[in-house]
Amino acid sequence: MGEALFHALVEVLLYGQGYWLLRVLSGGRIEPRRWNEGLVALVGLAFTLAWVVPLIIWLGSRSSGLPG
Repeated sequence: MGEALFHALVEVLLYGQGYWLLRVLSGGRIEPRRWNEGLVALVGLAFTLAWVVPLIIWLGSRSSGLPG
């Protein structure tokens, strides 16, 4: 049950970010609700990875320089 809830939450978050990104980048011209939900979630995943991966790399580089 917990795993299904986690997957549903992630899917909703990715869909929401994809929806928001498509609306912002298109100036409101694109209506993501007419698109396949999986495609909108994929856009959300790409957007999420675009800021999460550099953040993780940056945090990793900062922690490696700390005195041990």
